[in-house]
Amino acid sequence: MVLEMVGGQYGRLIGLKAYDLAARLVGVVEDIGFKSDNNRIEIYLVLKSKGKELGIPIDAVKAVADIILLKEGYEELVSEAPQERLGAPPTSIVEHRGATQVGRDEAEDGKPSYSLAGNIVIPRCPKCGSAVVFDPKRKEWYCHHCRSFVKLDPRVAARAPRCPTCNLPLSFIEQYKKWYCYNCKRYVEV
Repeated sequence: MVLEMVGGQYGRLIGLKAYDLAARLVGVVEDIGFKSDNNRIEIYLVLKSKGKELGIPIDAVKAVADIILLKEGYEELVSEAPQERLGAPPTSIVEHRGATQVGRDEAEDGKPSYSLAGNIVIPRCPKCGSAVVFDPKRKEWYCHHCRSFVKLDPRVAARAPRCPTCNLPLSFIEQYKKWYCYNCKRYVEV
């Protein structure tokens, strides 16, 4: 039970890039690890950095948004990555390529980032990972990067938010970080 709570709370950090206060990339969060002793659990970010894994305690995190900012002196807290891992978050979204949580970029290794933080996902092209848009006339998803229509897993497409006016899927415009309805021709707050 404790692990599910920890995974749910911290699972959204997986795939985020971690930077120090000098704006240097420290690594990408690959997993969440933990160490436990005497009924106390210490949570660690498992970062992939220059081919090796680092364990950074969650206490070393200064701020989290689209990136993770580490506190000054975090280097003193770095250890080898904990052996115990939380594992994959218990949600079906992790099993599907072609989606990422709202506002999250892909990790350095090119794999989509996933999260437990809600049911809304940004539908992404299974070929290149770019956000796809919904064409209301053809009722299909289109990838501007690949310049082709793509077939999404129905479970991923079902998690895209819908327009409150026309009930068609919304498209995420990455440049503006906003959702847009191509049928109603307007931005929609999700």
